[in-house]
Amino acid sequence: MNSNSESVLAAELQDLAGVQPFAPDLDAITRRGRALRRRRIVLAGAGGSVAAVGVAAIVAVAALAAGPSGPAGVAAGTPSASVLRAQLMAALSKAKATAKLTVMSTFADKSGASSTSEIVTVPSQKWQELTSWDSAGIKTEVDFATELAGTGRYKGYTEQRTLTLDYPARTFSIERVYSPARDVIVPWVSDNQPESLKNTPWSKVVGTATLHGQPVYILVQTGSGGYSATVWVNKATLLPVKDVVHTFAGTTTDDYTWSSAAGADATAGANTPAIPYGFTRSDDGCQAVPVPKSRNIGVYC
Repeated sequence: MNSNSESVLAAELQDLAGVQPFAPDLDAITRRGRALRRRRIVLAGAGGSVAAVGVAAIVAVAALAAGPSGPAGVAAGTPSASVLRAQLMAALSKAKATAKLTVMSTFADKSGASSTSEIVTVPSQKWQELTSWDSAGIKTEVDFATELAGTGRYKGYTEQRTLTLDYPARTFSIERVYSPARDVIVPWVSDNQPESLKNTPWSKVVGTATLHGQPVYILVQTGSGGYSATVWVNKATLLPVKDVVHTFAGTTTDDYTWSSAAGADATAGANTPAIPYGFTRSDDGCQAVPVPKSRNIGVYC
């Protein structure tokens, strides 16, 4: 190869590597390195050792340039797991401030028993409804929680009101807790990530696909204690579309639907469930209780 050709090749390789913003994918490089060594041995036996070295150099630089794009076949430019997680967390934080999120979740334990729940959350409207069904599809419970400004004696406080409907027992209860407005007493407002995105020692973007008609990235994660998860992330919105989480207790599958949180149909008043006919009230008055993360006293009643 003459010096002019080498200069052109060097310039092209530098351009190829320079436009990629992601770190090297060491797993991909290792796999490709093993394949190249086998190929180099074969070519050397056929008098092609010089050509093999040239191929090795080009592919090695290409592997570095492609970055952590997962196994062979994943398109160049696919973000690394760390980059995708950072983008996903930012998108989640923004969306949860304005959007309506519906999560259909199915849990199957090691014995094979399963249950299903639907969680509808509108943080900007400060309410959430959780509906649960047993393995036979029979509704077992509805919890509707909303956050309101305190009044009267508790003016300047925040009130969290929870209506619980217990279908097997045919009872309902209404609880209120007051705490200083500076305290966050609605956990889902501050919870900015699903279970599948908790910190893990290993994660990787393993490919792309189309799920529920949406182009997605596929993020695989493994943690301690037998924990593992796969998350499908919408390429355009960078919000989760689905995840499957495996733990020592069983497997949970979640499907995410994001929609607008505006309008009357998104308010707590429009979504509070009616108490079914014949249900009796099971809670018994008020009691003073400590408010978590606060030195003040909250009141349930």
